[in-house]
Amino acid sequence: MNVDASAEWSDGWWAVTITLPDGSTQHTQARTLGKVEHMVKDLVSLLLEIEADGVHVDTRPVLPTGIEAALAAIGDAHNEAELAKAREVAARRNAAAAMRSRNLTLRDVGALMGVSHQRAAQLLQDV
Repeated sequence: MNVDASAEWSDGWWAVTITLPDGSTQHTQARTLGKVEHMVKDLVSLLLEIEADGVHVDTRPVLPTGIEAALAAIGDAHNEAELAKAREVAARRNAAAAMRSRNLTLRDVGALMGVSHQRAAQLLQDV
């Protein structure tokens, strides 16, 4: 059985609201988001007299004002970091290829780039 749960932060607790298949609304609470699923499964199993293992909970946190924007900023920063990492790897590959085209040894390529000669070889395999 699938149950949708809405969890809203309220004075140190997550206030959880669920709607049962008959349309009735039920409430529980949890100290952390990680415990919401357990609390909902326990509530549903007691009310409907079913096994808790048969209950699948989809939790939707309702976040306090400003939190969504802060989380979005983390996501944006992560995406920017991933793009910067890809640019760095491309630059490393290009630099390694340029050095090898001038017959520098893998050890010298690695030393100049601050990586091992094995990593220099890996970079050149990807070019």
